[in-house]
Amino acid sequence: MKKHQKSKVQYIEELEAMRRQVTLFEAKVAQMEDDEDSSQKHFVRSPRQELCAEIEFIGDSDIVQAKGIR
Repeated sequence: MKKHQKSKVQYIEELEAMRRQVTLFEAKVAQMEDDEDSSQKHFVRSPRQELCAEIEFIGDSDIVQAKGIR
């Protein structure tokens, strides 16, 4: 059916159907967020250990090009 031939009642029915879909999608999103929150609550991270390492920086001025601000 062409859009210009639809009646007001048909538009209202389509709008109600879309609102029901939005409500279902919002419920699914809320459920997914709850599932994500609950899964993060059960996750326990092991304690971090201190890392001692020597870091050596090697500069290569051939690859650096800098321009001044005027």
